[in-house]
Amino acid sequence: MAMTGLMFGKVDLARKKYSEMITFFPDNPEGYYGFALTAPMIGDVDKGLENIKISIEKYGKRNSEIKNQTELLYGILLTLNKNYIEAIFHFEECASKFKNDDNFNIHYSLSLIKIAEQNNDEDGKKKALKVYNKIKNKEEIPEELKGEFNFKT
Repeated sequence: MAMTGLMFGKVDLARKKYSEMITFFPDNPEGYYGFALTAPMIGDVDKGLENIKISIEKYGKRNSEIKNQTELLYGILLTLNKNYIEAIFHFEECASKFKNDDNFNIHYSLSLIKIAEQNNDEDGKKKALKVYNKIKNKEEIPEELKGEFNFKT
């Protein structure tokens, strides 16, 4: 029901169901992952980070598909929390799986540009622009992030 709620834009319902999963099935990582998945939409990134860490711990060494998804979400949450350096590590862990995904490229390029700006790194800026240019649908960039991309496109 939680995933269906997300599919139909009922984020509050999804969050409620994921919270119930955590309450009734505390050893199952799915509730924690789902809770973290709703965090960017609800705006409580810190709680999302807490839950993605628990999810990763509970998933343990499961298949790479789950690992890739958790790494992507972790990177996105870290980027939204402005922890760009740590985010890069998580994006690079799942880059082979998501290199053509707009959501991945939006947040990865943002982390790259922010680090390059901090370090005055022209090569880093070029890499960030290269990743940014892979975003097929730039309208998907969240409004609150659009002004963060400080290079000419």
